[in-house]
Amino acid sequence: VLEKKYGSGHREALKKLSHLQTDTLINAPEKLLLNIDGLKILMCHGSPTDANLYLYPDSHIEILNLASNAGADFVLIGHSHYQFMHIGENGILLNPGSVGQSRLTGGLADWAIIETKNRVVQLRSTLYDTSALITEIVHNDPDNDYLSSILKRNRN
Repeated sequence: VLEKKYGSGHREALKKLSHLQTDTLINAPEKLLLNIDGLKILMCHGSPTDANLYLYPDSHIEILNLASNAGADFVLIGHSHYQFMHIGENGILLNPGSVGQSRLTGGLADWAIIETKNRVVQLRSTLYDTSALITEIVHNDPDNDYLSSILKRNRN
């Protein structure tokens, strides 16, 4: 099922990663709380309450406020691949986006910088050439256009 939707990337990763690397990924904690320069930074994949919950920029405000109020100055999330920042009462919820599969524009690597000394956040995006990757996807997964369509999304 995973390969049918997402292509052969997971299979290829399993071939290339060592047993230790695979084990580290499988056993990684769902959440990790760091303290950097006096800031509490909580990192989680989905949301602080549910690793499988997708949070979007237009998610209901109560859900975003709950996620940003997880006992940390910054709550870093992923999962949805949408870059956004929500400033809550007690913390900042930040999804830096996706460095490979931006859901807004294909060929943009989305990322963020947090200046921990002054608490400034910069959302960034860097254009990259997707042509070789699209060719590889089409070659390896000719019946799956999901990934290549993401990489072409909103591109002229």
